[in-house]
Amino acid sequence: MSEIAHPHDTALPMTDVDLQIFDRVDTVLEEALEGNNPMLIFRFGMALRKAAQTSGLGLAKLLYDGRQIWDEFDSDDDFATVAKTQMGISDETYNKYIRVWEFVINHPYLINDHHLRGAVMRQPIRGLILLTAAAREDQLEPKHWEQIAKAPNVAAIREIVSEVRGYRTSAKSRLTIMIQKDGVIRVRIGEGNFENKGLIKRDGSPESEALLARMESAGALVEAK
Repeated sequence: MSEIAHPHDTALPMTDVDLQIFDRVDTVLEEALEGNNPMLIFRFGMALRKAAQTSGLGLAKLLYDGRQIWDEFDSDDDFATVAKTQMGISDETYNKYIRVWEFVINHPYLINDHHLRGAVMRQPIRGLILLTAAAREDQLEPKHWEQIAKAPNVAAIREIVSEVRGYRTSAKSRLTIMIQKDGVIRVRIGEGNFENKGLIKRDGSPESEALLARMESAGALVEAK
């Protein structure tokens, strides 16, 4: 979850397994030095990245599927409330994960193409989150899914989303929207100076979080608190 952590998410305590991973880092560094093999460092780093990606996508599936079967349990509380309380996550984080599985991974086009679906699932969770609005509004065509599956990084996925949703403009006319930590909205066109154009009350309310999430998905730069 660290890649998209929200300021209202609760920090989780380190477990024995977490500490073992840190010990393993020291071991890998020692082995790299002893064997004069620096590639051991990068191979282990790649393994850690894969583990983080699997965890993020696994959490998205867990939340989505858990919500589907929640009525089978004897509980008077709704799933979202219990999940956010027990897991220490914010409304925004909860919604982001749910939407990734619901609108991106379970998109009809991907459901019908298991190979392509698997390729998309291997993309970073931050990239998948960028796709939710376009996927939900059915703006992604087969060619876009193919591009997404082959995208080398999150920036490339962002470019695809920008093109699909009509945000790509020339450098001279590009509109940049920035929302600062204090909620001030600053705007500039091209390479000009930023100007203050309003204020969003960042009070953690569902309405505020939903508005920030919508603006961020549309390309606004939202500074973390």
